[in-house]
Amino acid sequence: TGDPFPTITWADPKNATIQGDAGRIKQTGPHGSVLDITEARLTDGGMYTCTATNTKSSATATAHVIVQDQPQKCPSGRSSDSGYTPCTNCAIGTYQPETGQTSCKACPSGQTTDNEGSTSLTQCHDANTPCAVGTFSQSGLQPCEPCNTGTFQDGTGQKKCKDCKANTYQDHTGSKDCTACPQGQTTNGNTGSKSKNDCKGMCPPGQYSTTGSSPGCVECAKGTYQPQPGQTSCIQCPGGNTTDHTGSISQDSCKTYAKCPPGEYNAVNGYNPCTQCDIGFYSTDPGATSCLKCSGGFITTKKGSTSPQDCTVPPKTEPPTGAGPCDPGYSSTTGTAPCNQCPVNTYAKGYGNKECTKCPDGMVTDDVASEEPGDCHAAEKQTGLSTGTLSVIGVIIGVVVLVSIVVILLFVRHRRLNAGSTNRLVLSDTATAGTSGAGYGTGGDAPRGFMNPMYDDPAERSGNPIELSETSHGVLNPTFTSPGEV
Repeated sequence: TGDPFPTITWADPKNATIQGDAGRIKQTGPHGSVLDITEARLTDGGMYTCTATNTKSSATATAHVIVQDQPQKCPSGRSSDSGYTPCTNCAIGTYQPETGQTSCKACPSGQTTDNEGSTSLTQCHDANTPCAVGTFSQSGLQPCEPCNTGTFQDGTGQKKCKDCKANTYQDHTGSKDCTACPQGQTTNGNTGSKSKNDCKGMCPPGQYSTTGSSPGCVECAKGTYQPQPGQTSCIQCPGGNTTDHTGSISQDSCKTYAKCPPGEYNAVNGYNPCTQCDIGFYSTDPGATSCLKCSGGFITTKKGSTSPQDCTVPPKTEPPTGAGPCDPGYSSTTGTAPCNQCPVNTYAKGYGNKECTKCPDGMVTDDVASEEPGDCHAAEKQTGLSTGTLSVIGVIIGVVVLVSIVVILLFVRHRRLNAGSTNRLVLSDTATAGTSGAGYGTGGDAPRGFMNPMYDDPAERSGNPIELSETSHGVLNPTFTSPGEV
């Protein structure tokens, strides 16, 4: 109403003006004051606005239109006053097996149900029945409540539920167990996880971090191990044992004595596996990467020596017969005495050999009992005597010549002494005589480099000098000044 009478317009929920009196939604009544909706649809619901305007003023009013769908019957386990939607669940202790019902049926006397919305008489049970798995109550008896997400209950008649353990989760209620995180993921030690999103990438076996997950995973240190993924620490090897490396995943990696013991070595790191020190060497400390050589050319009697006092075999001497190892150049089936010489074209390096090593093809040795690979040399065709043999022959010839000269000289001396005169002629080397004296010629100096004749008695000497000359055969020949004096 108004003076002058106002103009009336309507707008739909989308603020579109409704035009005139045509269509499903239109203005009717005096001056279009009535909103008329025919064949209503769910999309027609919403807030409609009416505006009245004249030359003096304007006024606005709204109308909230609700369009309901066609009613549906209540399903089993639910009811309503009309038997149609909206509906509510049957209360605990009641049930409803049919649809479109206005009420639910009560369980027999003394019985109840576990949950709301029961649909069958078989769900009714004695009120003193223990709570089923996945449920709990303050008394542990019916009626019971389902376990919440992040919890579970795997027993009956329980008064509370259990939190999901670390690295598991449960995103449903009323569960009897929890779901493990995907392989390689962890909940970082948290319990009661309610979602798979709580699972994170975890450290693999042999590694750990403060949270048990990556990033930040580090390998277990030497002497520790970790067989499980997603851990915050590693396990110490028992009994003081240790491991060969970091990142061990099993107790089997823990070794009773990881370092090489005295008498053994490992050239890489001093840890197992180890090798015994060879004959002539020793090691005194655990974890050796090499062995020490005996001093002074001494050697040990066996492998694996642990002290310099074990260096008891002097240089170039044999180990005790019947007890020690075979010498270089010798071998036996046991490597110990009695031993046999290595044949020609073979060798045995070091002590304790069980067999001799054959020289490479085309290589030979000069003798038996060869000790080194270097004793093998290329085979050569020899056309004469060896240098050593020629040297021996030369010495022998020299000795024979010297002896022959001595024999000749002795023969000449003997002949002169036994010549016609009873005087014995004695020849002496004048190389050391330089002055005259009794027993010499006429008193003149004896000529150096000649044999000087001497008599036993100076009175028996001849008045004529005797001269000595060297014959063409290298024999000293005495000559007299007068042939009659011979």
